[in-house]
Amino acid sequence: MSSTVYDADYTKNLPDVLKNDKYIQGLGEVIACELRKNMRLAQMAVIYARIDELDESILDIIAHDLHVDWYEHDSPISVKRQIIKDSVKVHKLLGTKTAVENVVTAYFGFGRVREWWEYGGEPYHFKIEVFGSGDIEKQKRVLELVSKTKRLSAHLDEMVYLLTVDRKAPIYCGVKMVSKYKKITVEVKMYVN
Repeated sequence: MSSTVYDADYTKNLPDVLKNDKYIQGLGEVIACELRKNMRLAQMAVIYARIDELDESILDIIAHDLHVDWYEHDSPISVKRQIIKDSVKVHKLLGTKTAVENVVTAYFGFGRVREWWEYGGEPYHFKIEVFGSGDIEKQKRVLELVSKTKRLSAHLDEMVYLLTVDRKAPIYCGVKMVSKYKKITVEVKMYVN
């Protein structure tokens, strides 16, 4: 038997006089069994370190308990886990560029905030750059979530979708986006290897 605290044989620690008594040995085994059960239950109480193992329903409860306002119940489980893992950091940094980038990155896999002075915009304005397609529903949800993490005095100018295209592939591009929100810009950048 293993010697970890979760599955140790506690009867080995009995004095020699008691090890030979079958009643004490039986009692020791019962106590050891109960201690092992309690150790496993204690391990179940560790929640934050086990986020990658928890069921989706438990993640929803944790997000509610931690007041993660940018958490979406219909998101994929991998996004839910990442949002919860980042929630303490985002709460600590609410109203900052980093908080907005963390939320956008969780939903798009990449997100960068460009402040107004970086692109010549108006003071207190910013842009968001993401990789991916211009899914309007996803964009609408992310914009709502960004409004919960950004500074109240900050204004989003646009969400820019960055597309990476292999230089050797033919490029056919046609974009039609309809949004009642902010202006959407699609930038196609070619990276030469």
